[in-house]
Formats: sequence, C-alpha cells, structure tokens
Amino acid sequence: MKSSTLPTEGAMGIRQEHKAATLKDIQRSALDLVERYGLENITIGRIAAEAGVADRTFFRYCESKEAAILPKHDDLYAAITRCSLPSNADGAQIFKLLLPVCREAFVSSVQNTDFRRISQLILKEPKLAAFAKQEEQRLVEVVQEHLEGHGLDAMQSLLIGELVATTWRAAWQRFAVEDQLGHDADPVALYDQSISTLGQLCQGLSE
Repeated sequence: MKSSTLPTEGAMGIRQEHKAATLKDIQRSALDLVERYGLENITIGRIAAEAGVADRTFFRYCESKEAAILPKHDDLYAAITRCSLPSNADGAQIFKLLLPVCREAFVSSVQNTDFRRISQLILKEPKLAAFAKQEEQRLVEVVQEHLEGHGLDAMQSLLIGELVATTWRAAWQRFAVEDQLGHDADPVALYDQSISTLGQLCQGLSE
C-alpha cells in the first residue's frame, strides 16, 4: 500500500509561516525603499532584490509596488462575507451588524501592519492614495454583493457600502494627519470616533 503524499499539519504550518515571513520581508523592503527614494524611483526588481527574492516570487505575493505597501483588505472582505445577516433586518440593523465586524478587522490591520508608516506614505504618494481608493471601491462592492437577497434597494446597499468604506478611510486619514502633527493619536480610538460622529450626524438628519 502506497503511503499518503498529503502534507502533514506540521508541514503545512511551516509552509504558511514561510509564506507569511516572505510577505513581510517584501512589505518591509517596499516600505523602506519608498520612504527613502519615493515610489516613482524604485522598481519591483529592486524591492525583490532588497527582500532577497526573485521577481517572479514577488508577483506571487503582490501584484504591484502599491500592493506591496498597502496590502488588500482580504481579511476584511472575508469577515464581511462571513457575517450572518437576518433576512428580515432593515438597512439600519444590517449596518449596525457590520460595524463590529469591520472594527475587528481594523484592529487587526493596526496590529499586523506598519500602520503609521503606511498612513504617512498615503499622504505623500498620489499613486498609493489612488491604490487605497481602489481598495475602498472594492470594499463597497463586497458589501453590496453580501447584501444581495436581503430585501434592500440599490440605494440602501450602495450607501451602506459607502459608509463602511468612509468610516475606515476617515480613521486612516485622521490618524495620518494627527501623527504628522506630532500628536499621540490612537487609530482604533479614531475609528470609534468616526462611527460615533457618523451616528450623531445621521441622528440630526432625522430630526
């Protein structure tokens, strides 16, 4: 009887750890180079060389220089897709259910990325800011796709998606500005503030 060729859990764990370490090396190298020379003055080949990997390895992890600095929000997309939404919930209830899911992903992003360095580069690099905008649009689309079949009209689905993206972006932008001014800002506190302020503004509209 032939032995199984399936990898063991230990081997799979080591492989995942290696992939995570390689991605971090690429991201760190990209950040270092862009901070020193600017996004326009570096190439993917230079980032790969700095990280100690081949160009083709770079493309297995990142699709562009911008993606190496500001990774896609795959964890956020997955969390939204997994969020269970009652079929009889209205738009306000659905938005309220999505907010803690997005907050958890935001906290993870702060803890697992060079949040401060990335936020400063977004302020300085127009192409990086444009890439971040593309990711926001993808976030809106993911929310809209998840809301299909829940009885919401197109405007409600669009606005919920836009509001999810807006609260995320507002926290990033506010943190970047506060940090640039030398203030001791907490990105998670700013995210909570963005949600609270949005609630206050919307309440005022209904009066």
